[in-house]
Amino acid sequence: MPKVTEILQQPEGRRLEFKVSLPSSAELAKSIIAFANDAGGEFYLGIQDNPREVVGRDNIRVGSTNRQASPEIIAELERQKQNISFDSELVFRKTVAEIDLHSFQELFIEKAGEQLTKQVLSKLELYKKEQGKELPTNAMILLSDDELRKQLFPYAKIECARFKGTVPGNFIDQKTIDDKIEITSPGKLMPSVDFSDMESGQSDIRNKTLAPVFKRLGIIEQWGNGLRIIAEELQPYPEIAFSWNEPGIAFRVTFINTNYKQQQELQHEFENELSAISTKLGLSRDQVGTKLEPSQHQVGTKSALSWHLVIIILDFCRNPQPIQNIMEIAKWKDRTKFRNKFINLFLELGLIQMTIPHKPKSSKQKYLITKKGNLFLKMINGEK
Repeated sequence: MPKVTEILQQPEGRRLEFKVSLPSSAELAKSIIAFANDAGGEFYLGIQDNPREVVGRDNIRVGSTNRQASPEIIAELERQKQNISFDSELVFRKTVAEIDLHSFQELFIEKAGEQLTKQVLSKLELYKKEQGKELPTNAMILLSDDELRKQLFPYAKIECARFKGTVPGNFIDQKTIDDKIEITSPGKLMPSVDFSDMESGQSDIRNKTLAPVFKRLGIIEQWGNGLRIIAEELQPYPEIAFSWNEPGIAFRVTFINTNYKQQQELQHEFENELSAISTKLGLSRDQVGTKLEPSQHQVGTKSALSWHLVIIILDFCRNPQPIQNIMEIAKWKDRTKFRNKFINLFLELGLIQMTIPHKPKSSKQKYLITKKGNLFLKMINGEK
């Protein structure tokens, strides 16, 4: 059993609850029933929250509320009692011969290297014989292209959205999220899985029919190792924080970019530097922040050409480059004017750096884009 100090550091949840004093009989009964209907739990008296500490039973506070079990949860509890899974239940609306499995058949051949024959379907328990008919399971319907899938499982899909700022609410589009990525899956963890010890490789299969299929397709590697594998894969990226929790009746993993605040501060700083570059190059400020796709009337003008060169030079310097190579790619011939107009300006603003800074005039001198320069390049290309 964990030490008391370790228990006090854990958040309240589906298997853990703290109370300053003994609740009423009705409240206590509700909590016990809630634990019994899930995976069991631990109830600690004489512990206050905010700050979390042991205070005995002198003070009183209102504990966290309990929720009534929904019909879906009750149905799942019944299935657990009978040791069956939802995906193994039969669908009576169509027979196997009527189900469109075209896309799944192609994927199975590609990933598993064999034909999806009736024998394979039977071995994977994707259909069963009932009253002389070959009937599909929920798992087969979910894997199919059949219209029945949309009718029975309209929410069996993946939705992605990018939010404005750091608080969900306002959709921008369906691309990427800058500060963090959250993946939420409906449904709680299985009762036998200990939330506080997720990286230990625990395994309990909810979808007993789909799981073996996914293993054959190479979508999952090994039972119970998912979070541990993710954590190991993230080790080369210390700026990405990885966490998980159970919000309501769901499971969520979160990837947080810990450098996001710093990048935002740099972006604010670049706003002033963009104006400085615009002034020094004689460019219009409204050209900044949009992807460089000059309209017909801009082509050939000094402004369009200069911004084009800014992008070309910074992009070319992703690898260390001598000034003559940079001049060649920018199609400039006057070395002195080129150095004054671009190289010195970019050095001054910290967008590029010298590879031999202690010998500025070295014949072996090269120039390399900085981290700041990379972020700046994204900005003037209209990227986020």
